[in-house]
Amino acid sequence: MLRIMALVCAAFVGMSVVTSLASAQFYAEGRVGVAILSTASSQVLVPGPLRLPAIQEFGVGATGGVAVGYGFDSGVRTEFNIQVQGNDFEMLRVLGYIEPNTGEAISVTPMFDLLYDIRIGESPFVPFVGVGVGLLYTTVSPANALIFQIDDDATSFAWEVVGGLAWEFSDRFAATANYRYLGTAGTQEFRILVPGPQVLSLLTELSSHNITFGLRYTFTRGGGS
Repeated sequence: MLRIMALVCAAFVGMSVVTSLASAQFYAEGRVGVAILSTASSQVLVPGPLRLPAIQEFGVGATGGVAVGYGFDSGVRTEFNIQVQGNDFEMLRVLGYIEPNTGEAISVTPMFDLLYDIRIGESPFVPFVGVGVGLLYTTVSPANALIFQIDDDATSFAWEVVGGLAWEFSDRFAATANYRYLGTAGTQEFRILVPGPQVLSLLTELSSHNITFGLRYTFTRGGGS
């Protein structure tokens, strides 16, 4: 958890540098919330062609991130965001054998999003939807597992679907509620340490449901007013 908070703080520092260059319609946002990794059907690779079916279960984790973006008068927004999340690998089941507490995963996802604000008259409540593409970098550190200890990192292409609601309670500030479904364009492979000289591999396709609450600051309102 301390590593997650350190990464989020570092991202906030980077955001402050970027947003110092902000001009009309630029905005910055910070977000915190929960990250729910989906139960995954995976495979364990052993030396040779054998692949063993496996099931993973994950704990609910914490997530935080920052975003900088630009809003157009049409309601379209472009955004770059970095999200950091941490989840425990609570269980790995292989051929009926259940291994608890196999590791802790920390994921970093830099994403480019295209968003659309759905304005309803003069209402301060603004729903929004969007999609994004980017990368998912995941590092897993071993925990107290008896046999299967996952210790590796992997990177894959990622995509996300976004929905949420902003409450524009002042000319410059808005409180936001965000839902993001994060998926990968392929599997990630992690090394599994087992007793003895053999090294196994875990193939899995990660996906995550992220629910966050944020605070957005707009440097000037739409149209330069």
